[in-house]
Amino acid sequence: MKKIIVTFSVLFLVSGCGLKDPEELTQESAFSKETEALERLRAGESKQYEFDVAANSMHKVTLKVQACSSKPCCVLEVAEENAFDEDLNRWYVSSDEWNTAQVLVDSDADKTFITTVTALKQCNFFPPELSEEINESDTQVDIQTKGQTVLGEVKYHTGLNVTKFEDEYFLRDSSRRGVDGLDSEAVIQTMRFLRNPADYTNFSFRDHYAARADLLSTQAVDAHAGSQITYDYLKNTLGIKSFDNKGSSMIAVTHLDYPIEPIEICGTEYPPGSLFNAFWNGAFIAFTGPVGGFPVSLSAAVDVTAHEWGHAITEYHSNLRYERESGAINEAFSDWIGVAVNQSTGSDSWVIGEGANFVIRSMIDPTIFLQPDTYGGDFWYPTEEGSCDDVDLCTDYCGVHGNSGVANKMFYLLSEGGTHNDVEVQGIGIDTAIKVAFDANANYWTENSDFADAALGMVLAAESYGPNVVQQVKQAWLAVGVNFPES
Repeated sequence: MKKIIVTFSVLFLVSGCGLKDPEELTQESAFSKETEALERLRAGESKQYEFDVAANSMHKVTLKVQACSSKPCCVLEVAEENAFDEDLNRWYVSSDEWNTAQVLVDSDADKTFITTVTALKQCNFFPPELSEEINESDTQVDIQTKGQTVLGEVKYHTGLNVTKFEDEYFLRDSSRRGVDGLDSEAVIQTMRFLRNPADYTNFSFRDHYAARADLLSTQAVDAHAGSQITYDYLKNTLGIKSFDNKGSSMIAVTHLDYPIEPIEICGTEYPPGSLFNAFWNGAFIAFTGPVGGFPVSLSAAVDVTAHEWGHAITEYHSNLRYERESGAINEAFSDWIGVAVNQSTGSDSWVIGEGANFVIRSMIDPTIFLQPDTYGGDFWYPTEEGSCDDVDLCTDYCGVHGNSGVANKMFYLLSEGGTHNDVEVQGIGIDTAIKVAFDANANYWTENSDFADAALGMVLAAESYGPNVVQQVKQAWLAVGVNFPES
């Protein structure tokens, strides 16, 4: 039997983790029997348990803690060897509403899971239990449930794939494994960020789960649906398996406190959890809650979710450097993915943030948001060394968001057609346009590609789509003022 340590961690928000007085226990025989197995750990102490699981099966590890409700008390870890190399290999789950932690584990091989209970404070708990074996495929169900409410309209998601296990619904999808593209242990999953209220640097992640589908977090439901829609579009339209084309897990985290730690940005101090944001961090995409007066999380917008997965695609293909012109192409490509995925759901929008009523960019007219629609034109942010020497957040990394307007205008013209700067473009359709763009990202762009390199790369990628597509790609880039050498 193969022995692997796979790590999950569960922080419990606990108040008064103390045993009843021994005299009270002796007076309550039923309770006495129940607490015979109760174990106690002092702060800093830990205890391990081993569970053997068979290949192609799933189990639930459950830990019940006595009298834990508001302060951190215990940590549950179900750990895999070397699992701490990446953030989300620490499958944190936190129980802020319950004194029970539930962690799903599954494997394509026989394994031994090492479960560790660690006390942050005195921890009184019942030994972790492993549920009966169940086939992974038997747990996958499609549900209809609601997302967030935007402008008074509730978002509903139909055909959302989740895991139903022992009458509970987990935002975890393994149905797309195998022939559908995910590798044998990968999932599309949505986790929740939870902070230890006593220590802002001590945070955790836990599964989103609920006893009924309509009780699942609406922010998380939106994120989960957005990731599934994005995955299907990448597979069906671009022919790739997940963002890295290797079938890796697509993990989203909601309810994030951003920044996680106090931070100074451009001379202003921001406390934890004070900023509204969404981003890709190299391991997962993340969304804050509706902070700062914003009514909903950005997870409500499919185009934003797909945009963040677009950054993951770029990282695993061209790895465009996030600064200056290469950074503007990086941002623009994510916008193209965002709009393409959103339009695949029936939308005709050419803006980013539509679904959350938080529009931040327009591809039809970038100048509405003070972005240039022509290379070096109005609103262009200088990118050359000497003109922009501080490559940081205060300069937008020398114009990565601002200057993306040029490439966004190009992509709109390439998809829909039109005349700009007296150059006429015949549209080739958004799906063909994004295929050409992805091929360029995967095969021609490099980490230092500038606008001219990006244009040439798309011309080269367009050759497999015929001479008309090649010509329209050239016209679209010329329309926004980008000149490039002939191939």
